[in-house]
Amino acid sequence: MLEHDRDPLAARLLATIAGRAPTDAEKSTMRSTLTELPAVYHEALAALLDQRSACLDLTTEDASWSWQLQSLAAILPGAEVTWHGGSMKLTLLRLEMPLIVEHADRVRLRVGLDVERRLVEVAAGELALEVKPALEPLVAACEIFCVAGCCGLDAFEVATSHIAAWVKDAGVDAARAARSELRIVLDELATAGDARVRSTRLNAGWKTAPECEAYFRVFARCLDEVHGVR
Repeated sequence: MLEHDRDPLAARLLATIAGRAPTDAEKSTMRSTLTELPAVYHEALAALLDQRSACLDLTTEDASWSWQLQSLAAILPGAEVTWHGGSMKLTLLRLEMPLIVEHADRVRLRVGLDVERRLVEVAAGELALEVKPALEPLVAACEIFCVAGCCGLDAFEVATSHIAAWVKDAGVDAARAARSELRIVLDELATAGDARVRSTRLNAGWKTAPECEAYFRVFARCLDEVHGVR
């Protein structure tokens, strides 16, 4: 791995340390760990930070390096490695998607392919839309007239200017995580038919899933208009 390719990934991983700057020892350990990992792991870790799905096959030699993910987890507060049979799962603080080294019919790296559904059926013909942590700051950025608990959707103005201001403060990684979460919600709404949808967070209801989908597509359009997010 070239120095200039390795360091940006190290910086992004170290940025998950909340509330303090990484020590020189942490920086050094991170860089040396990434140097040892085969390039396929770098691709998977970048996908994890972007919160996008990936599925990458591993050679036998590549698979022998998976234990190094434990070294990464030891450096990053909020990171955790767990084992399920022969498979390893790496999760990072604030990120919904895990990275999984799967030993099955073939050895592969998977990112984000087992994300749980965001819409939960609460009654026949009605769905509850849960706003997950990655999406909450994007929603809150447009809650400017009042609060949803009081005024419902009238509390919101979904506009590129509000979202751009949030991205400037929160950073591109947070915006991409929100966009990934939003994509899952939109995909599920697109297949929900004419079911009613309710959101406790937005204090709102939609007569059909397509109406709810249209509302959240405005968030997606405005977010996509912010430079550097896509």
